[in-house]
Amino acid sequence: MGSYYNYDASGERNLKLTGGTVDVTQNGYTMNVPVLDQQTLYASALVTINDKGYTKHYFEEGKRICSKIGSGGLQDINTLVDQMELNYEEQFEKQKDGVTKTYEECMNITPHIKNENLYENIIKKYGQQQPVNPDEPVFFYHSDHLGSASYITDNHGYETQHLVYLPFGEDWVDIKYGSPAYETPYKFNGKEKDPETGYNYYGARYLNTDLSIWLSVDPMSDKYPHLTSYNYCANNPVMLIDPDGEAPRIYIEKNGVGHAFITAGTGKNTVVYSYGRYLGGNKGKSSSNSTDPSGRGVLIKLTGKEAQRYINNQLKNKGANAYEITDASDNKVIKHFDKIFLSGKNLTKDEASKYNTNSNKYGSSEDARVIDNYNLLNNNCASKTIEGAKAGGTKESFLEETSSSYNPYTPGSMKVQPISPVGLDSHLKLKSQSKNSNVKNVTKSVNIEYN
Repeated sequence: MGSYYNYDASGERNLKLTGGTVDVTQNGYTMNVPVLDQQTLYASALVTINDKGYTKHYFEEGKRICSKIGSGGLQDINTLVDQMELNYEEQFEKQKDGVTKTYEECMNITPHIKNENLYENIIKKYGQQQPVNPDEPVFFYHSDHLGSASYITDNHGYETQHLVYLPFGEDWVDIKYGSPAYETPYKFNGKEKDPETGYNYYGARYLNTDLSIWLSVDPMSDKYPHLTSYNYCANNPVMLIDPDGEAPRIYIEKNGVGHAFITAGTGKNTVVYSYGRYLGGNKGKSSSNSTDPSGRGVLIKLTGKEAQRYINNQLKNKGANAYEITDASDNKVIKHFDKIFLSGKNLTKDEASKYNTNSNKYGSSEDARVIDNYNLLNNNCASKTIEGAKAGGTKESFLEETSSSYNPYTPGSMKVQPISPVGLDSHLKLKSQSKNSNVKNVTKSVNIEYN
């Protein structure tokens, strides 16, 4: 079977072309020529489009809970996004030339590309149907602790598919009941399994569940010399998941009231996301009133050397602790905060001037965006950091028991989320001491890394 995958600038797959192969014999020489006549367009994590129609996906904190077969209601499809520089036909021909060139240069064969016009047949067609079809088929995922789909049910609660896996994700049981309108490709860990290869797509690399290994080297393999570079989840797939091979880190410095921030990536690819009341480049008091625990909430994004310099200062001069959230995805954290950052407002001219002339600043005023209103009690650096970890897909709830005796209407105890950096540090430190926790205290190793 032939296939071609295309990826966007962030490494996420956005187009898949597949089809059978035809044996062509000429002058005693036989070639397998792929006929790419099936296509899947990944418009976003929420919508996938193929020649049959489109499917909408619903998530809860990174976990897929529902898929809905679309049949109308694509409203304002041409006004909500920027149009392509080329029209669909020109874009298709350009893409076709690129696919053909890839096959010819890498495999010395010319594929036959026979795709329908998705825009005319699906997007434009369903965009003209009003209103939304209330009878669209809906299918719900019933997943285990690893996010692997075990049962699929329809909107009446009837089971349509039953799935069971071997420890490393190899299919063991896959039973369809009746003639379901939807057969999920999202199986082990909730990741898509490509039927043309049998590999599970994790967004950054592929898992071969038959061999129980990744197809590429673990990006953090140098930190685990006792394990093979292709191992999955430190060979403990029953308890752990590994979304993309890299895990985000939460840093917490405890000077004064402290500060918390989250990072993604390692080395020169590190990205820092730090939120607070920033005035002139400093993490400080409200920009409106020095005694008011609110004000303009600013998100700072640092990359490369500036990110490393910021972390190094937090470790050496602020005594920061570092925790790795092992079941969260770096890519998802980056996508979450980049979307917020890009939708934020630039600093005012006066604020930008103060930022750029501050000797203690990191990056420049272009690295800061006003995104919301800061609140010391419920929208601060700790809550934003937790929000980022959850967007990364962690199953860590960040809830802890606390006494509620101060409130006569809620006697006993209740579960609340830490609202301060110090409280978050205590929570993560305690979690990291648990045997089966998704939180790992990496303070020592990080200090060595930045030494």
